[in-house]
Amino acid sequence: WRAGGSLVEQALRLRMETRGDAVPAADASSMTQRLCWLELLRDARVASGLVSTNGRMAADVDAKGRLQMCGKLLDGCDDTELCSFDERTAMPTLQGTRVERVSIGGGGHVLVLTDAGDVLSFGSGLRGALGHGDRTDQHEPKVIEALRGVRVVAVAAGGYHSLVLTDEGEVLSFGYWAFGPLGHGKEEAQLVPKVIEALRGVRVVEIAAGYHHSMVLTDEGEVLTFGR
Repeated sequence: WRAGGSLVEQALRLRMETRGDAVPAADASSMTQRLCWLELLRDARVASGLVSTNGRMAADVDAKGRLQMCGKLLDGCDDTELCSFDERTAMPTLQGTRVERVSIGGGGHVLVLTDAGDVLSFGSGLRGALGHGDRTDQHEPKVIEALRGVRVVAVAAGGYHSLVLTDEGEVLSFGYWAFGPLGHGKEEAQLVPKVIEALRGVRVVEIAAGYHHSMVLTDEGEVLTFGR
């Protein structure tokens, strides 16, 4: 089980390579154990992105990959209604698109990740958390053009900011700067996704966004936080 190059380790490596996942270098004391942990983390990541709520709206992804919405999506600044569903309803504009993850921010924006790795956003654009390069509200899901060609594996919507994680372990952030949840060290809004330079060289495997803070988990099991 622990011997380098064991059949279990070879099978796990082959499985990850076939999926296109990054395979860690064989430098751990128990590489098989580490590969198993990464497999469990992948399963947990998939499950964690299937449901989301901000207290006024709930969203889930059903077994067919359809995004289901229920409740009201309100702008966190002035309670302007952006969209509403009286009962659990499949998002009509996403018919034919298979969704993998969804995340609703407290300020009234939604991030959607498809099985093709595309990221769509809609809701309040006032703070720039939609990533479209402006502050315009979006009432229907719209692809974030700045992320075209980038393979995203996770999304996290905070209060007024957003995080995305790529298959290379990089984290990009955009939205409202106050209290430092973007991780760029500058007090200015970021209207399009930008790589967090302070995390260069660190392979991140999971992300989370709070109202004014952010958290990342590395492949070494370390947790880094920034913001309020």
